[in-house]
Amino acid sequence: MVVLRHPLSGTSYEKLESGLVRVYDGGTEGVFTPDGQWVSGARRVADPQMCRWVADGTARTTPGRFATPRPS
Repeated sequence: MVVLRHPLSGTSYEKLESGLVRVYDGGTEGVFTPDGQWVSGARRVADPQMCRWVADGTARTTPGRFATPRPS
């Protein structure tokens, strides 16, 4: 699975098996719907377009400089 980093904020976005998106920045994390609606977690703000891009699979077909390896 690919984790994408937001080009401006550096926040990481990861698609979960459930279809939701995990957003984290090292200190806080949250889970969001593909539309960017908060579901759970301490982080309550996410870029809805990044959530949509990661959730619909587009990000997997266009890897680039913002793709980062999945943390272990």
